[in-house]
Amino acid sequence: MARKLGITVSGIHRLRANFAQNEHKTGLEHGQTDRAARLQVSQKLGHNRIDVVGSYIPLHGAG
Repeated sequence: MARKLGITVSGIHRLRANFAQNEHKTGLEHGQTDRAARLQVSQKLGHNRIDVVGSYIPLHGAG
């Protein structure tokens, strides 16, 4: 589907990481704390633990 839409990704894992990063950024832009945004992303990805998104969202934006 990505190819059909003209989106270049190196695999499903990269697509999932892009989604996580975009969702995290959106949460921050809407006033969520870093922790709240990470938890929301984690839940959207089907997890209940915030640490699961650590591989998708770098800690440099934590605050």
